[in-house]
Amino acid sequence: MAGQTARTPGPRPGRTPDLGVPGPGGSTDGQAKRFLKRIDHPEKNWKFSPSDVRERRYWDDYQRAFEAMLSHTSTKQAPWHVVPADHKWFSRLATAAVLVTALDAINPRYPAPDPAVADQMAQVRAELAAEL
Repeated sequence: MAGQTARTPGPRPGRTPDLGVPGPGGSTDGQAKRFLKRIDHPEKNWKFSPSDVRERRYWDDYQRAFEAMLSHTSTKQAPWHVVPADHKWFSRLATAAVLVTALDAINPRYPAPDPAVADQMAQVRAELAAEL
């Protein structure tokens, strides 16, 4: 996977962040290093596909298409966040930061129980407490 994107909604109640689909982010150098690891390390050989290497010649085309998709679909209410994927630790940290920011913006809360269920919970609680 050459890159990752995270898409977060605006501060709309009841919404949680949506993670986007992988994109061609990252760099050709990072991709080349990943391909070499897949070839050089037997435990990673299963990840290697010759078609991925052939597709590298279209890198610039993929980047232009990816940028066009982002510019046509990213909105203030639902922006795309491009996260570099050359270093997993950084990708995970950046994605976590986007998620924390989005969750903070929507301020999620547990829903209140249905009143009928709340009455049942009180009754069952009393029964369980009596057992102790």
